[in-house]
Amino acid sequence: MNKSKKYLEFLERLFRYRFVIAALFFVVLVAFEIHGSSISEWTNYIDNSNSGMEEYTFFGQSRAIRTDEWAVNTPMALSQFYNKTGAFPYFSDTIRGTQTDAFIVYGQPVRDISVLFRPFHWGYLFLSQGQGLSFFWIGRFMALFLVTLELSMLITKKNKLLSLAAAVLVTFAPVIQWWFAVNGLVEMLVFGQLAVLIIYHYMNTDRMLKRCIYSIILAICAGGYVLTFYPAWMVPLFYIFLALAIWVIISNYGKGTFTLKDIGPLIVFVALFGGGMAHILSKSLPTIMTVLNTAYPGERFETGRNIFTRFFQYIGNLFFPFNGAGVSGNVCEQAVFFDLFPLGLIFAVITLWKQKKKDILLILLLAVSVFLGLWCVTSWPDWLAKITLLSNVQPERLQSVLGLANIFLLMRSVSLGEIQLKPHIAAVAAVIYSGVITYVSKQVYGEYFTKKYIIVSFVVLISISIWIFIRQNKKSQVIFAACCLVLAFMMGFTVNPVEQGVNAILEQPIVKEIKAITDENDGLWLVEGLGLPHINLPMVVGTPTINSTNVYPYLERWQALDKNDNALEIYNRYAHITINLQKVAESEFVLQGADAFEVNLNISDLYKLNASYILTRNDLTIYTCDEVDFQYVSSFQGLNIYKVVYVTDVGE
Repeated sequence: MNKSKKYLEFLERLFRYRFVIAALFFVVLVAFEIHGSSISEWTNYIDNSNSGMEEYTFFGQSRAIRTDEWAVNTPMALSQFYNKTGAFPYFSDTIRGTQTDAFIVYGQPVRDISVLFRPFHWGYLFLSQGQGLSFFWIGRFMALFLVTLELSMLITKKNKLLSLAAAVLVTFAPVIQWWFAVNGLVEMLVFGQLAVLIIYHYMNTDRMLKRCIYSIILAICAGGYVLTFYPAWMVPLFYIFLALAIWVIISNYGKGTFTLKDIGPLIVFVALFGGGMAHILSKSLPTIMTVLNTAYPGERFETGRNIFTRFFQYIGNLFFPFNGAGVSGNVCEQAVFFDLFPLGLIFAVITLWKQKKKDILLILLLAVSVFLGLWCVTSWPDWLAKITLLSNVQPERLQSVLGLANIFLLMRSVSLGEIQLKPHIAAVAAVIYSGVITYVSKQVYGEYFTKKYIIVSFVVLISISIWIFIRQNKKSQVIFAACCLVLAFMMGFTVNPVEQGVNAILEQPIVKEIKAITDENDGLWLVEGLGLPHINLPMVVGTPTINSTNVYPYLERWQALDKNDNALEIYNRYAHITINLQKVAESEFVLQGADAFEVNLNISDLYKLNASYILTRNDLTIYTCDEVDFQYVSSFQGLNIYKVVYVTDVGE
């Protein structure tokens, strides 16, 4: 008994000092450059072996499939340290090999007032490359966990165990971990939930200084949310946060007095948010318009469709970190919240039916869940899709984040305690629920869902759901929270590796050679005969690279090869670009995918790209001709560097 009491007291102290503990962990991890990037994958792609990967990976395994992170986003962030016109420019001369907006698309750290709305980039500006990357990863992870925990305390009426369960289910959700570093999903969840908390605290104080501070934080949240610039998740999550905000306002109306003095905090908010957005638009509006007019991702108009079976696939996410082979599409696209659907909806309906005074939060979240869920089961009229902004949202993307509302519905319903089942009835209900979900999952995943997976899924679902059905005492909630922690470790913590520093790429001999050449010579680089990730290798050290991932199109460059715009639909897009030199055939563009195209470039057209150096695995001396000469410079790790010498002046 004494041991149990001491254990509970220890847990209480941990909870009481959670912010201090989190801050200490943050400082230590950043100091030692710990992060979750799969940057060690570069050792594999450069050396064609796995040698060296273990040197940088302490736990787990790097994920080659997360190219958006280690092969695109992280190299772009590192390139900001080395840009020739100065570190952390708003407009980079490195990306695309021409002036490129580094802030608004695939947002990178910039030394500009606009970075105020991207607090997780601040570390890059005053720390080393490795510590900046760590600041970005660890800061977002801890912020997400703590903010979700605090909001869950409101939702569950300060039930710490249920709040902990909600926090781990959200923070370690497969969709969060598989998409952790790109598309701004973590930022959306942090800023959206924090905004709801700030509204709550604003309404529960009369002190104008505090309200002004809250207005500043709210403006940063609003700006940070907007600047994620990814409507497919921004829109559905906004509806969820709007429901939560309305609940907070209704529930707390009258607790704080509102007077003319509140004009002050309002002015602070409008000035910071409005001024910040105006400043950003003054710089980035042309970029935004360019993106909106691209073939991809600009030309997108969705009307919803039936993907109902995706609501039942969350249990399969449990196995993704250990085996992704055989999953339709890929594990990232199939990743969702582990939300125990449809328990949240069922419990919410039963709770509302039993209550004499209906719970506003359950009503609002239930309405939003049904509204958004309909987008995933039927097609909508064009006009309705447009006015709700869901025309920008693929149903698969919406469904992958709708689980957030389901988790909140479940935790709220459980915390209200309206449903009480006897143990034997709860056991039967858990078996039925687990059997149905496992059966449907088998239909969804097909051969991927082996007999072993079926058995494990059934056992896991029973183990966690029975405590939700019982929930008559604190012991059941303790076990439920413990089950969530175990699940979080299996399906979330094991997704991304625990790695240290950025030497996995910056200490590569070929990278050092590229940097040495770039430091002494101006000029554009081109990567030939290689696709992603190699096209972004020179960019890592600030080398201007023509066919590094073009986050938005440089139409003038490609139109020089396509006088009549016959291939405009191919190159007018966000794209990973492969360039292949050839002697005989005319230059041509070939679409390889929604986000990739190939340029088969005739040697006589090379001058139109104004390339000075070429990185390749090929022997380019065979292409020497009357127009251009290729001078061998050096070779490292199977990659050759050539200097391009035009026999006649470029452009003649």
